[in-house]
Amino acid sequence: MVRCFLIFADTKYIVVYLKEEYTLSIRQDVVALVSLICGIFTLLYIGIILREIFFYMCIGYEKEFDKRYKEREISGTLKPYLMAVRRTLTAAMCLENFSSQIVEKHNKPEVEVRASKELLLTPILISRNDKEKVLIESSINSMRISIAVKQADDLEKILCHNFTRFMTMRAEHFMILRRKPIEGYDISFLITNIHVEQMYKHKIVDFVIHFMEEIDREISEMKLSMNARARICAEEFLKRVSIETLSL
Repeated sequence: MVRCFLIFADTKYIVVYLKEEYTLSIRQDVVALVSLICGIFTLLYIGIILREIFFYMCIGYEKEFDKRYKEREISGTLKPYLMAVRRTLTAAMCLENFSSQIVEKHNKPEVEVRASKELLLTPILISRNDKEKVLIESSINSMRISIAVKQADDLEKILCHNFTRFMTMRAEHFMILRRKPIEGYDISFLITNIHVEQMYKHKIVDFVIHFMEEIDREISEMKLSMNARARICAEEFLKRVSIETLSL
């Protein structure tokens, strides 16, 4: 009996010891698993922070590179005029969401509505000459840019009118293009706080500056092409007239 009792006691002690060892191993595994999960989340969080820092650094470098590249790319004659427009647009494009003070739950461009004078800023006119100028009108939630393109003669007036009419008829594809220009100007852009929130601010400014550069170039090229075609047509007409005259 004593031997059996001792064997039973030893067996019970061994079982209890095994249970404690198993429980301890489970606890160690759980602690290790929790530590591993915490380490993974910590690494992911650090990676997200580093990615955001790198992303904003890249955007800053891209802005600086685009700025220097654009300043270097602009031709010498247009550079002071276009750089003044660029810096003014960059400073004036501080737009934010602002609801109407007159009609509840309405949010309209204040530069177009002009219902509250305290929300409008002083318009800025940048003029290169009498025929080439830019009017920048700003408000708290929108700004309007009106451009007068250089038109030296009647042919350039016709080409400019057709070119701007072609673009304004497709204003929905350009997003910031106004369908009807302000009186006294050839084309107008309307930029709201929604555009600034959805797109990069410096890219919008680059688009406006690029448009001002390209429209003069396009009109000049169309004028040269039309003059060349008119010259060829006149030569062919005079050749036929001279042949008919000699035949008579």
